[in-house]
Amino acid sequence: MPFGSISVDEITSSNNISVTGNVSFTGNVTVGAGTVSNAAISTTGDPNTGIFFPAADNIGFATNGVIRGRWTTDGLCFNADTAAANALDDYEEGTWTPTDVSGAGLSFSTAVGIYTKIGRMVYASTQIIYPSTANGSSALIGGLPFTLPSTNVVRQGFISYVNASVVARALPEDGQPRFDIRKTDGTNVTNSELSGKTLFAMLIYSV
Repeated sequence: MPFGSISVDEITSSNNISVTGNVSFTGNVTVGAGTVSNAAISTTGDPNTGIFFPAADNIGFATNGVIRGRWTTDGLCFNADTAAANALDDYEEGTWTPTDVSGAGLSFSTAVGIYTKIGRMVYASTQIIYPSTANGSSALIGGLPFTLPSTNVVRQGFISYVNASVVARALPEDGQPRFDIRKTDGTNVTNSELSGKTLFAMLIYSV
């Protein structure tokens, strides 16, 4: 058979169509739903590994005849799970900029932050260098990448390093995109107590 191109408007077949080589389509390609053991899209000789369509608005992924996950309208479900509450509907990474929201109008010498969001959980870290200040307001840092819900949620903050002995922990605030800094007795650290200090913090909370 000579090499060349074949132009076909439509092919409908209830049997297999085998093509050796590259195939280029302009337009839509429709395949059967397939099953977990006989995928709709698979490689030669391995029909139980590939992509199939277990239900409307679902895309399933199988290996060795076992479903490993599926995309649904709720997000990514793992293995055979289909519960909407268990679907992973978001993953992202990015940066955020810490700001002083204590009312003192401070400009941090350094203020950098990064975050990862997996589903509802946010993991945000930051490095902050305070300017020289005698301001006695409680230290309050804003700019978190996501606002916390107004009701009590899972939240925690860790100070991994600070060259000031008064600092114990960071606490994200309900209903706010910010956190405060506490001493071991639970009272707030003031801006003046952080004057010229370097702070590294890690915040974990759900949204």
